[in-house]
Amino acid sequence: MKKTNHELKLSEAQLGKLNALKDELLAAHREYRKRHGDTRKAVDELLSQPTLDQARVLAIIKERTREVDDKAPQVVSAFADFYDSLNPTQQKKLHDDIDSWMKRRDDYWRNQ
Repeated sequence: MKKTNHELKLSEAQLGKLNALKDELLAAHREYRKRHGDTRKAVDELLSQPTLDQARVLAIIKERTREVDDKAPQVVSAFADFYDSLNPTQQKKLHDDIDSWMKRRDDYWRNQ
């Protein structure tokens, strides 16, 4: 966040919106991680059986996907609030930074 603030030269109002986005992302992450142990235990149980219960695996995936879907509107709203507060130069810089990050991720997975 310090890097984003420094690179984009955010105003106090913009920094407040960035902090709100950070808080929303961290809250969503905490909620998602709460169930990690339960999911891990369920997967362990499934993989200890002689045949894979495909319906249960799909149910676990759907449940976790629903959890992400439930939080997505708040996260998107916080991101939009932050992004819309940026001037065109800041938006371009943020876009370039995100694009660069995504390309690095793509390259990493492509080389695996």
